[in-house]
Amino acid sequence: MLLSFILIITIVYYNSMHLFVVKTKTDFFNFKDLIPKLESVEDHKLYDSLFVFNPNTLNDEGWVLLGLSSKQLSIFRNYLISGVVFYTKVDLQKCYAITDDFMLIFLITLYSQ
Repeated sequence: MLLSFILIITIVYYNSMHLFVVKTKTDFFNFKDLIPKLESVEDHKLYDSLFVFNPNTLNDEGWVLLGLSSKQLSIFRNYLISGVVFYTKVDLQKCYAITDDFMLIFLITLYSQ
């Protein structure tokens, strides 16, 4: 009897769970704030030095071509020396040497190809 009661409660819960979920509407209002950033990236003509790369094997000259300063490069190298391996772009964002502007440029090159 107890197991039947638990089974009935579980079935009722799963069948009525969708009634309690609040559906959110996606607001793209903040997307308009990103448009000037994208235009400023295009104004600087940074696309000339962008290329597909593997952050685990890219040499120092490649990072400088992508726009990292020497201080950022040393922070990044210390991060790699500690044993970190980058598998996704989210892993790359965890490194403090990589700024949001750099990630914006990186994402633009990923999606423009």
